[in-house]
Amino acid sequence: LLQSLPPTTLSRLAHATVPWVEVKIDSPVLHRLIEQSERDEQNERLINRALKLGASSTIMYQCFGLAHSETALRRRL
Repeated sequence: LLQSLPPTTLSRLAHATVPWVEVKIDSPVLHRLIEQSERDEQNERLINRALKLGASSTIMYQCFGLAHSETALRRRL
C-alpha cells in the first residue's frame, strides 16, 4: 500500500502526529542470526587460512564443500 501512495500522501504520513508504525525486534531470532553470522565469519577465516597454507582442492572440498572452481577462484582473489 505504501509503495503505491503519491509523495504528498507519504509526506503527510511521515509528519502525522499519531503513531502508526511500531517496530518490534524478536530477540531470540536476532541472537540466532548474530550467532550464525559469527559462525559464517569464522568459517570464512578458516577457508582463507587453509588457502594461504596451500590446502589442495580435495581438502577444500572435503572440509568446506568448495568445488574445485570455487577453490581456484578464491586462490586467485
